Amino acid sequence: MENKTFSLFLPVFKQGDDLANSIQDTTNLEQAFKLQAEKYKSAAEICLKLSNVMKNNEQYITVDAQTHSIMITGPEEIFKSLIEDETLSEEEFEDDIDEEE
Repeated sequence: MENKTFSLFLPVFKQGDDLANSIQDTTNLEQAFKLQAEKYKSAAEICLKLSNVMKNNEQYITVDAQTHSIMITGPEEIFKSLIEDETLSEEEFEDDIDEEE
């Protein structure tokens, strides 16, 4: 099984910045907090999907969680459903891009 690296995007940045954006995107504070709750609910659903995949495959997977990115490496077959629903996207590296040109 060949390993590939995928990027994961969670719709969470920084709690204050996220809430400020929600306030700007809505007309009142009640709506802003509801919007924020939806963002966190979406992030939680993504994390639950990933936890289900990790359950029996953890020994094949590595996760590199940095401040602004989450990279997951492992066999593509394990992540098939997450790639298809666009939860994960294949990471393109500069070497890959250079080879295509």
